[in-house]
Formats: sequence, structure tokens, C-alpha cells
Amino acid sequence: MTFPVPGGAEFLRSRSNLADVADPQEAAGNLFADGVTYPAYVAPAVVTLTESGGSVAVDAADGNVFRLVLTASGWTLSNPTGMTDGQPVRVRLIQDGTGGRTISYGSAWDFGAAGAPTLSTGAGKVDYLAGEWSADANGGTGAVVVSAALGY
Repeated sequence: MTFPVPGGAEFLRSRSNLADVADPQEAAGNLFADGVTYPAYVAPAVVTLTESGGSVAVDAADGNVFRLVLTASGWTLSNPTGMTDGQPVRVRLIQDGTGGRTISYGSAWDFGAAGAPTLSTGAGKVDYLAGEWSADANGGTGAVVVSAALGY
């Protein structure tokens, strides 16, 4: 069994007692074969998105949880880059103190038959988009298959 480790075998050799093991990634996989119990919570870093020229770039290499304060309408949440099949992604869309802001979505944001949600318009309201990158969606070119929770 192999266990994917960022930085691979060299990372494991340099930061563990696995320096003399022929295949450190396999050894690491065996260490976690029965699962892992975390001693406390696990929370991903929240990445703040910004608008540039009407476009909001989402780079999945930066994280899985994103937040965007909407200070104008007419922006487009661009197709995410750097996605891996099965990778979860969440986006918080926050209305500024004025509210009433709208956003459109690149073609790789797939909201299913219902289509893109209508965002909450009240000042300070927060809407949540949650999905998973599916390499099979969007005719095999990939998409974030999304559901939305609105009006918080």
C-alpha cells in the first residue's frame, strides 16, 4: 500500500525515523492503516478571494475554503484552477454593508437542474456554496458540483 505524502519519500526521510526504510511512503501508509484519531479539531485555513477586472480567481492549490466580500455587482467567480478529482470546495459569499450585490459563475460551477442560486441581498448576509470537484462532470472536462445554503 502507498500513502501519498507531499514531498514524497525525501520529505519522509528528512523528517522521520524512516531514513533507513526502503520505501518510506509504504511504511507511512502502514502507520495509518487502522485510521487516525485527531487529538483536537481540524480546520482548514480560510482563503480570502479578491476581484480583479471583474473576475474572481479561485486557485484550489491555496486551500479548500474561500471567502469573498461582495462590494460590487457584475463579478464572475472564475472556473477554479488546480482542482483534484474529489476535492471539496466551499465558498462564503458575504454581502457588504450596502447589500444587493450579485455574482455570476464560470462554466465549471455546476448547480444542477435548479441553476445558480439567487443570493441573499441584505447587508451583511452570508451565502455558502459547497461542492466537490468531479472530473466526470461537465462532459468530462470537470466541474464543481455545488449546493448552496442561503441567507445566514
